[in-house]
Amino acid sequence: MSVELERYAAIGDMRTIGLVDDTGSLDWWCWPRFDSPSIFGRLLDDDGGHWEIDPAAPVVARRHVYLSATNVLVTRMHTATGVLEVDDLMAIGEPRLIVRRARCVRGTIDLTSTMVVRPDYGRTEASFEARPGGGIEIGVGGAPPLLATSSIPLTVEGDRVTASCDLGEGETAWFTLGDHGTAGVDIDSVIEATVDYWQSWTSRSNYRGRWRESVERSALALKLLTSVETGGLIAAGTTSLPEVIGGERNWDYRYVWIRDAAFMLYAFLELGYATEAAAFTDWLTARLETCAARCATSDRPPLSPLYDLDGNDELTETDLGHWSGYADSRPVRIGNAASGQVQLDIYGELID
Repeated sequence: MSVELERYAAIGDMRTIGLVDDTGSLDWWCWPRFDSPSIFGRLLDDDGGHWEIDPAAPVVARRHVYLSATNVLVTRMHTATGVLEVDDLMAIGEPRLIVRRARCVRGTIDLTSTMVVRPDYGRTEASFEARPGGGIEIGVGGAPPLLATSSIPLTVEGDRVTASCDLGEGETAWFTLGDHGTAGVDIDSVIEATVDYWQSWTSRSNYRGRWRESVERSALALKLLTSVETGGLIAAGTTSLPEVIGGERNWDYRYVWIRDAAFMLYAFLELGYATEAAAFTDWLTARLETCAARCATSDRPPLSPLYDLDGNDELTETDLGHWSGYADSRPVRIGNAASGQVQLDIYGELID
């Protein structure tokens, strides 16, 4: 059963993006990049993998919000016995990791964590191995292995990693998933540094109008779609969300579309974010240099409509027939054949 899209919120580190719904379930995450195969893909199929942290008892009310001026998400869940808050974020810089910190705000909470790993869009089985220094190493096929750690014991049960504990008022439990540099990390310091990064970035905006909160939140969403590694600006962090429920227009937008990037560039410049604009200009300049050489020997137009973050414009499109798609909207696609099209409007948008 697909979750309404408005119930999802995004977290990210400018290298990949995760989507968390208001039940505390991370239902979309690709590793190690935006356009890498998914590790959690329940967004597009019930058996696509997910990571849920929630109370064992029924939740009677729930809500999630971002910490002010950040991309740090807080999900609050009320039960008959207490109130749980889960902080979700991706650390900025190194080590690369998802941090999930659960805190009992009031009463008592019987906490559970269930991580169902489905690498490579569910086409590969994960492997699990306990690490001597603590944590579970997770093999995920062709991608770099992951390390799951926690302040409470983790258990491998078949194809999943689970944990549970009782939290009293004021008590916390934390969980991480990321690269092998995560062992021994001070979680509170990571969270504090991440909050500081986002608030510092947001403070650079020159917008002072009446819609400041909305503009700020939109800018933070756009920032999640920037590549800190290449300067590219991707159109979306997801693939195959349908234009119409039940329809077939379900495309992979995890690429740098020249048109969309031009609009994002304009927004960043209007808000005073010149660093992001300069990084994308460097990325675009490299594409133009490649295109100039290609035009000397080919009839293809100078620019393709879209590229991956590395500047490749031959993006083979594949259907994932084993996935049902969001709200049964098939097919689920990865790659995008539109890279071979001629779309003349992109030049006007860049010039503008």
